[in-house]
Formats: sequence, structure tokens, C-alpha cells
Amino acid sequence: MKVLRRIFNSEVDFIGHNIKYDYLLLGVRRYDKHVQFDTMLAAYECHGDWAFFNLPYVAKRFLGEEIKSYSDLVDDGSTFLDLPLREMANLLVKMLT
Repeated sequence: MKVLRRIFNSEVDFIGHNIKYDYLLLGVRRYDKHVQFDTMLAAYECHGDWAFFNLPYVAKRFLGEEIKSYSDLVDDGSTFLDLPLREMANLLVKMLT
């Protein structure tokens, strides 16, 4: 939490998918001035009749791109910290290109 507080106390603004849930879950509501845009809430406001609003579904609908889910990248009982740095960097490059 010390690291998160330092980030939230900075001038960094956040854009994310379902980010409102994350900051409510982390109990950092006082830093909501930094949450600038939630793509899931925007998708719901614009397309409330869709069946799903998860990030893979929204990315496919808007961008025509399939993205991997966390469970596709990390085995059960593991986290991102268990993946080699080079593998993580390669995954990030693939996601951004």
C-alpha cells in the first residue's frame, strides 16, 4: 500500500478498464481526482445492450483485436511475477503492436 499511496499522491492520471472498481476495492477513494476515464463505464453508457463489457470483448468489438486474458498468460497458482522479464516484455510488445 505504501507504493500505491506514493503513486496516487503523484500527479499521474489514470485511464483504465473497470478502474473505478479497482480504486474502490483498494480503498483509495480520496485519490479519485486521478481517475480520468474508465473504458468499461464508457462502453456501458454507449452500448448498454451488449451482453458483456469485459476488456477482451470490448477490444474485439471496437478494435477488432483479440487480447489474451490473465488466465491465458499465467498458470494456476502463479502470478505475473513468476514469468521471466523477457517473456513479459515480449507479451507487452505483442499487445501493443
